Amino acid sequence: MTGKIDWYKRMIDAQNRQNPIQYDKACDELGITIEDCADSILCQQGINILDSRLRSSKSSGLEKKVVRKDPEDIARFLDETIEYSNTSFEDYTQEKGSILRKYFVRFNPGESQDLKKYQPKQIGSIFLRLIKSYTKQKK
Repeated sequence: MTGKIDWYKRMIDAQNRQNPIQYDKACDELGITIEDCADSILCQQGINILDSRLRSSKSSGLEKKVVRKDPEDIARFLDETIEYSNTSFEDYTQEKGSILRKYFVRFNPGESQDLKKYQPKQIGSIFLRLIKSYTKQKK
């Protein structure tokens, strides 16, 4: 219970300081969705900042990892993602997360990009970017 209290205090502090990244992170840790948080605009700003950092970060190694993937893995990944590739970012988050964890170790619990760190919209964005990257790689 102490952990939740700490995260609640962090959320209030982040809101008072208008720190969107910390506010989003605290809401995420507390399981508060953007629709249910006290300051949805601040939370959305945090999501946007984190998403833009993820997009602009070439250091994520996405292209390098795609190059090293077995062509059969690429084909299996793309086949498995077809039914979710044209959905809204927030839709089918559980299914998208399962696929990401299956093909990328870094998305598993305790790894560098543990999906618990992300809001549903961010998971959808990661999912779509990987599909686009693998589709380019396959051509």
